[in-house]
Amino acid sequence: MEAQTFKMQVTVAPGTQLKGVRAYMVLSKLQECSEIITTTPDIEALEAGEFDNTFEIVFSTTESEQDIVKDIEDISEIESVVNQVVTEQQDKSTKQDDQSQENNLSQHNNLSQHNNLPQEDGLSQQNKLSQGKNTPQPQANSQQQIEQAVEVEKKYIVFQIGSEEFALPIDNVMSIERTIKITRVPNVPTHILGVVNLRGIVIPVIDLKYRFTGQKTEMNDSTRIIICRYDSLEVGFFVDSAKDVLTVNNDLIEPAPDIEKSEATEYIQSLIHMKKRIIILLDIAKLFQQDERS
Repeated sequence: MEAQTFKMQVTVAPGTQLKGVRAYMVLSKLQECSEIITTTPDIEALEAGEFDNTFEIVFSTTESEQDIVKDIEDISEIESVVNQVVTEQQDKSTKQDDQSQENNLSQHNNLSQHNNLPQEDGLSQQNKLSQGKNTPQPQANSQQQIEQAVEVEKKYIVFQIGSEEFALPIDNVMSIERTIKITRVPNVPTHILGVVNLRGIVIPVIDLKYRFTGQKTEMNDSTRIIICRYDSLEVGFFVDSAKDVLTVNNDLIEPAPDIEKSEATEYIQSLIHMKKRIIILLDIAKLFQQDERS
């Protein structure tokens, strides 16, 4: 099937917490089956949640339009998805605008380094002179730069349990749900609240506060169920609130302190230390191993 270019307008529900998470999930879903050409606002602003309730993505794909739209609509708290085919002329204009922005940025960077040195063949004379007259300057590999950035930075969902902040890797988070009907299940450990039916999938729900402290989480407007997946198993974690998404440099992650073992400390992997803020990074593998046995 020949690739087609689409412009998708996605609207998240009013009052949605963590809009950046929703945008991240939409982008991740599209990247599985398409090439993203441009976004409005840019990807950095989307993942930071710096947009009103609506954003746009232009992408190219060979997949079925109906299947792609359905996948995006299935993401929690997505209110509407409007998708339209981009004509060849519109597609060309979009790519030209995108290329123009990249060229302007490149020119700006070169001029800021040396105002009197013109750019030649995508390389500044300043870079050439710094490496020798006859030494070719290797072109930057953008994909390699992205991979290097991923190695030193990771994204985490931060949530509240009691007075403490905890985090889990965003790659393991499937969705964040408002409190929905939980069906009780007999003869299970007390910290297992029951199961929910989420778009046809039955998922157990764990009260993390009860597991860690023996106190039940009180249900209110802030409580959320964080649906996570690990090793083909899905579990919902019931928490006091879901706070934000953090991009954390690995330099800010410290080993867990050597403290007396307890039900809670068993699941601590490390600490994220950001100025006066300390966030407990949970070991999702241990959480799931324990739940699977239960």
